[in-house]
Amino acid sequence: KEPMGQCDAGAVILAQLRGTKQSIVGSYIPTAPYCFVSPREKGIKAPKDLEGKTVAVSAASGEYTVWPAFVKKTGINANAITLNTVSVDLLNTQLLTGRVDAVMTYAISGVALAKINNLPINVLMFKNHGVDLYSNSLTVYTPWLEEKGNEELLRRFLEATYRGLKYALLNPQEALAIVAKRNPDSIIGEKEQRFQLERLRIWAACNITAENKTFGLGHISEEKMRYTNDVVTEYMHKGPEPKLTLDKIYTTKYLPEPMIKLSPAEWQKVNELYQDYVQLLNI
Repeated sequence: KEPMGQCDAGAVILAQLRGTKQSIVGSYIPTAPYCFVSPREKGIKAPKDLEGKTVAVSAASGEYTVWPAFVKKTGINANAITLNTVSVDLLNTQLLTGRVDAVMTYAISGVALAKINNLPINVLMFKNHGVDLYSNSLTVYTPWLEEKGNEELLRRFLEATYRGLKYALLNPQEALAIVAKRNPDSIIGEKEQRFQLERLRIWAACNITAENKTFGLGHISEEKMRYTNDVVTEYMHKGPEPKLTLDKIYTTKYLPEPMIKLSPAEWQKVNELYQDYVQLLNI
């Protein structure tokens, strides 16, 4: 078992409710990329436009589990929307077949697929309609932290990780080349390279947040984590366990001191590099 890794914040909370000894120690994708992606010709520009449409979903996805929260926040008529459940490996390809009007998906996958296939799209982000959650986060197996020297090791790991994330934000092409060199079997062919680059660019756009700019990469907002916990407890948790307190869910004590920050000039470069996705995703 690896003691450190990354996982969706909601999945971590659910695992903790079931007794898993795991804690969030930093954000990785502070803007949850849950969204609806639709061919532009379908005219889906607002939540109300989903009514009367057919939407492909994966029942195992994070976005589907918080779909009731989206319905509640937007006031749309869920009964007027046909949800077509498909396997996760087929979900985003539904965009290209024309069999559905939209897909409920993860922007890092669905939007990237549309981009490399030159499909003009509209995107409705959950976060722009009241469901603004933490997504992928850096996590640690808490019993491992009790072993001598591991707290310091975690601090060093997080500092190195956020330095790497800063480099990737500023140098996406070079960052992808490093990954491809270290994992030559993971990115094969020109189209796969394009797909992975667009995924990286969308991840980068999702890191352009006021919190990252103000406090540094990896910052966790107590208010946003509380809302994430509320949504998970209300819509995703089906067991008898009571809602977790925030101190059980996350800690910021291992984040770098000082935090890894970008200068105003570096943030300007980041904004320019990913302006297409900032606009498309309305970040």
